[in-house]
Amino acid sequence: MKNIIKQKILRAVMEFKIGWNLTQEPEFIQKYEKNIYFKIFKLIGAFCLFLVVSGIAREFNKLVFYYVITYSLLYSIYRLVIGINSVIQFILIIFSGKLIVRNSPTNPYYTAFRAVSQVFRNTTGFTVSTGITFALCYELDEILLQEGKEAYFVPNMRNVIRQVINNIK
Repeated sequence: MKNIIKQKILRAVMEFKIGWNLTQEPEFIQKYEKNIYFKIFKLIGAFCLFLVVSGIAREFNKLVFYYVITYSLLYSIYRLVIGINSVIQFILIIFSGKLIVRNSPTNPYYTAFRAVSQVFRNTTGFTVSTGITFALCYELDEILLQEGKEAYFVPNMRNVIRQVINNIK
């Protein structure tokens, strides 16, 4: 009895790993991810985003400050595009049938383990990128308020979210 339970648990873990290892990004994105210049862009972009969100960038001279803001905004847009592509790729994986386990009496459970691992992977990827983008927009609004201007990004994001919710109702 213990051997059967152990075997089922090992199979569930194996199916979770199979689901986790399914490709998350399309092939053209994977090609760019392997490029050394793109890796440098991601490294510098993440560092610039850290400088902006932490407030360290405010102490730089104006030219460097705007360069850091621009670079972190480009990096945030890149992360948002990656997040949206991961959601699209997840939908394509579901429709392609790669999550379905065949020839097993308990295949609905193993299929569920594969699906849960994909949902977990895509959710974390998407929420991290959108969270970074929101943090950057919030920081940019703080800068605008300090310069005596009106906040732009967060109020507009609120309006878009409200419009979407009202259209759903």
